[in-house]
Amino acid sequence: MRERLRATFRLTLLFCAPLLASCPSRSQSVDPTDVQVVALPQVEPPAELRKGMVWIPAGTFVAGTPVDRLPRVADSELPGVPVTLHGFYIDQYPFPNEPGAIQATNIARDEARLACEQATKRLCTELEWERACKGPDSSVYEYGSIWRPDACGSGATALLPAGSRVGCRSPFDVHDMHGGAAEWTDSAWGRGDPRPLAVLRGGSGIPGEVTGRCAHATAARPEARRSDIGFRCCAGEANDAIVELDVTRAPEPLVALRFDRELGAALSGIVPQDRLRNATEPFRVDRIWRWYPIGNESLLVGAGCARAGTGASCGIVIARPNATSPRFMAFASSSGWVPLIKVDDDRRTIFLYGVDDRGQFRRRIEYLWGQVGVGDEDRAGEPRKKKKKRGD
Repeated sequence: MRERLRATFRLTLLFCAPLLASCPSRSQSVDPTDVQVVALPQVEPPAELRKGMVWIPAGTFVAGTPVDRLPRVADSELPGVPVTLHGFYIDQYPFPNEPGAIQATNIARDEARLACEQATKRLCTELEWERACKGPDSSVYEYGSIWRPDACGSGATALLPAGSRVGCRSPFDVHDMHGGAAEWTDSAWGRGDPRPLAVLRGGSGIPGEVTGRCAHATAARPEARRSDIGFRCCAGEANDAIVELDVTRAPEPLVALRFDRELGAALSGIVPQDRLRNATEPFRVDRIWRWYPIGNESLLVGAGCARAGTGASCGIVIARPNATSPRFMAFASSSGWVPLIKVDDDRRTIFLYGVDDRGQFRRRIEYLWGQVGVGDEDRAGEPRKKKKKRGD
């Protein structure tokens, strides 16, 4: 029995460089991240090729998304670790694996598994699927590392005949891995959820820049039959490498930290000067929080002000912790008022309250797949101007 790939990640994740020798061994322990990568023995391809299938050669690829690359879903993706797989076959198109055919959907996972077995094949594992999608260079999308919305139609809902989108194929010549229905894999959802869920790969969704990535994974109950779920088959000896994430979720989404002068200075120093309206002195952070928007994700929030003439230019800076200095993600202005922040019921959202010449306002700040979006000023409490009646 081969050893399994097991990767456990806590709140602060480290990037394991894309060299197998650089990752910790089972005898080593890295705190807070423990990443173990096992190289599996290479299996030579069979003498005869299988019709309608593509041979994926043995090799090492970068699984998941490195922590310094966005977009990224921290609680469902590996942090860009090297994984070695032996060779295997994969269907060139989604089942029924015929050019011009419409992808079969509304099939539970056991039914998909049986259909593959009847063709002397099997369901793919999720890492086999990802390897076939990323190609030999571990690209973000099957067609490269820059998102092209027209390549696979990742935000589309209609199922097109297999092969219709000629640009939607991986360097291994595997077609239509995105833009259609998601595909069952033979892997369990090892992301800290106690429910018996199975892994889906590929498919379509919004935003396409996120869902269209080879590393993107979602979960479903194995008995689910949906119009947006299909499958494709693999063949050859299955790879035993699996994904297991130890997903840690903080009890509270926003935690006030004891003020640290060094960290406060570091956060102050990364605020772009052009975000500070009429500032005549540097921005100074005087309060710091730790924001936990999703599992395995931790951000820093610093609140402060800069002198601006006789007034002030205030707001919050949001940054990603880094080994050397915080990495800037976003700045939200509260105008001349000392910033007040509150967390929403959805821990991925916080609200910033401010005051300017027009009165009070708030801004919605959202965590979006590793990025932070800042909304416009919301003045829902402002009195509306009365419409003039006809004849006035």
